[in-house]
Amino acid sequence: MPFEILRAPHVNVNDLTLKLVRWAVAPWQPIKAGTLLCELETTKAAVEFTADRAGFVLPAVQAGQSVRVGEPLAYVFPTADPRQAAELTVASAGEGDVVVSRKARDLMARFGLSHADFPRHTAIGSDTVLAMIRERGLHPLDGPALTPGVMPDFGPDDIVLWGETNLATLAWDALQAGGGGRAAAYLPDQGGGALFDLPVLTVGQWDEMKRAGLRKVFACSAGRAARAVQLAELARLGLEAATVVHPSAVVSAAARLGAGCFVGAGAKIGPLAEIGDGTSVLAGASVAHHSRVGCHCAISDGAHLGGNVTVGDGAVVGICAAVNKRVTIGDGALVVSGAAAFDDVPAGTVLRHDGSLARPG
Repeated sequence: MPFEILRAPHVNVNDLTLKLVRWAVAPWQPIKAGTLLCELETTKAAVEFTADRAGFVLPAVQAGQSVRVGEPLAYVFPTADPRQAAELTVASAGEGDVVVSRKARDLMARFGLSHADFPRHTAIGSDTVLAMIRERGLHPLDGPALTPGVMPDFGPDDIVLWGETNLATLAWDALQAGGGGRAAAYLPDQGGGALFDLPVLTVGQWDEMKRAGLRKVFACSAGRAARAVQLAELARLGLEAATVVHPSAVVSAAARLGAGCFVGAGAKIGPLAEIGDGTSVLAGASVAHHSRVGCHCAISDGAHLGGNVTVGDGAVVGICAAVNKRVTIGDGALVVSGAAAFDDVPAGTVLRHDGSLARPG
């Protein structure tokens, strides 16, 4: 990958937005791990933000602006050549000098989004646009009609994306960025559409796909039950349930990922953490050391789990939610977006923003 993204850190459970007080480095200045980059301000304190890698830095946020946890603070390039930024981003004249990555620009055009849909951003990356697409349940404005595609010859690293469009789009983006394989075809859920320029296949073509060399499938249907059925079907067919990890994610060598997992852009999974089969850890989320996340869970964009947290099967931790260390989230429970869990959340319950618990229905 030609660049890395440094994202706004989660300093404490009460602050989901930070103010960038000042930059301590200039654009394209050389940095190394430990270099002080900027000073951030929370509601309680000023925090120094240091680099965790070496390279040449390009700030993405101006001093005095606010940034949400998980959003880009700066880009780090391998050399001090400003032409690299032209490969990454395009400046949008007349839009308040918003910087938009090329992939983000293409996704925005394809899904009918504009700069007005991102009013707080001075830099828009593909992960930000994909989160908006998923949140709104958008479908492409264009794209080929849903007709069976020509069967490709599958190589050893080729992956078929099988399921609903939103998670399939995230997996496609991760693989395009260099996430350990190549998206070779799309097999949509019933009633689904096409995905970019991938050949569209159907579940009636499994035998043909296997004869063409298929070995790996990323299962991405929505919902715990549907994903479990997919993984069982892949096992029956003798196909590998692929795990897809975005190259900008940081996964400890001592962590364990189950079959069919997804780890999004900028996510972090700490040492001795365990992620169950079919679970998604989305963009900017983090799972700290010794935590155990069950099967078919969703750890949403910007959510954070402290150390020694346990999350039961089928549970959902919402966008930018926080779970304190040693807390247990029960099977099928939901921590709503922006909520903070300081105590155990029983199975099948919903933790609200005010800390109260409810049961669905």
